[in-house]
Amino acid sequence: ALGQAQILWDEAVNGPLSSSSQSRTYLPTIIVGSNILTASVEATPSGGGWSVVNDYFVITIPSDLTVSFIQFHSDRPVVTWFGNEDFSEEVASVINPSSGNLLSQLGLPLLPSGVYGIYFSNFDFQPSPTVANYTLDFFAQPVPEPSTYALLLLGVVSVACVRRLRSRASRSP
Repeated sequence: ALGQAQILWDEAVNGPLSSSSQSRTYLPTIIVGSNILTASVEATPSGGGWSVVNDYFVITIPSDLTVSFIQFHSDRPVVTWFGNEDFSEEVASVINPSSGNLLSQLGLPLLPSGVYGIYFSNFDFQPSPTVANYTLDFFAQPVPEPSTYALLLLGVVSVACVRRLRSRASRSP
């Protein structure tokens, strides 16, 4: 099951992600294994400032899964923001993350089940228009059942008891 993969979104195939937080793109529900998104964001000089087209999308992590790693890569500087589904509360954000585990750069150990709003913005302000191509791979794994922890604890206690009994038996004349 951990070898599964799905393409959540590929702008070359699915078209552009939404550029508005009010009409955000809802991606397919995360599955066990690899969940890949490939997209881009633009920045264009405009008068005395910049015109930036952001990507706004929503991911859903089901109650039996957790995202333990997000492999990230971008060919230009970007800003990424994680928050709630309607983009009203921030969970974490980072400016110009490096390639690698995005979760650690956001200061998050994992993403538990839930619905998350995410946006990306081009942060490469050059004299001419730029396009930042980025890829995310959300790696999801099952949440262990509470009984798994109980069984593990029972096994540890059993091993400790057997060792103690053997220790006592070896000391007896």
